[in-house]
Amino acid sequence: MRSRFLACERGAESAESVVALPLIVIVIFTGLEYGWLALRSLQVDAAARAGARQAALAGIGASDVEDAVSNALRRSGINSGTVTITPADPAQAEAGDVVSVEVAVTYADVGLVGLGGLMPLPESLTGRAAMVREPGP
Repeated sequence: MRSRFLACERGAESAESVVALPLIVIVIFTGLEYGWLALRSLQVDAAARAGARQAALAGIGASDVEDAVSNALRRSGINSGTVTITPADPAQAEAGDVVSVEVAVTYADVGLVGLGGLMPLPESLTGRAAMVREPGP
C-alpha cells in the first residue's frame, strides 16, 4: 500500500515539474533579456556622449563625430546605428553653442535571445547627449 502511494506522489511531482519548468525558463530568459536591454541602452548612451564630446571640440566636423560614435558602438559590439548631429556641421557652431548628438540602434539587431513575440521590447534604442561648444585656440 505504501509503495503505491509513493508512486502516485512521484507522478504528481513529475506533472508539476512539466508545468513549472517552462515557466521558470521563461522568467529566467525574460530577466536576461531585460538586463541585456539595459546594458545596450547604456552603451548607446555612452556612444552618444562620446560623439557629443567630439562635437564640442573646436575644429571638429560631422565626420569626426560620426567616427567617434561608430568607434564607441563597435567597442560595445554594436555594428550599426544612425547618428543625428545638431547642428548638422558642428564646425560651424560658435563657442558657447550647444551641440547635440542622437544615436539610434535597432534593438532587433542587438537583442540577446529574441523574445520580442513573448514580451514587450522596444523597436530601437536611442541615446542623446549635448555639450557646449568650446572656444577655439
